[in-house]
Amino acid sequence: MTTTSLSFRLGEAAGTVVRECMRSMRNAQSHAVEVAQSAATTSALRLVEFPKPILSAEELEQMDHTPALVRLRGVNLNDWYAANTREAQAEKPKRPRKPRKPKTTAPATEPSAPAPTRVLRPGPLDQLLGPVDLEVDLAG
Repeated sequence: MTTTSLSFRLGEAAGTVVRECMRSMRNAQSHAVEVAQSAATTSALRLVEFPKPILSAEELEQMDHTPALVRLRGVNLNDWYAANTREAQAEKPKRPRKPRKPKTTAPATEPSAPAPTRVLRPGPLDQLLGPVDLEVDLAG
């Protein structure tokens, strides 16, 4: 048996095993769902009484407005704040920067003349371009 046919048969067998496992899991899950639904319909018929609340609405409102630290330990918040907080220290001013020395440039001995500007002339191209000598251009 060649390696390719052996690999094919091995892959086919593994795929068959996985497919059968998935099918059995699906069947087991659907059976569990059916059992749960039948149990839910019978329990829905029963009347369930919830327990009464332990605290009244006024007590809950008071607890909502009073911090837990005050309620449970009886701490005075003003004293606690004074004991546990402090002012932030002012930052140390940074060292001022020294001004940078300007770079020295070589002194210009001669003033440079501005480049001559070209004048644009409107008109057709054949009049603007000079005559072209084809024999000289092709020879070069």
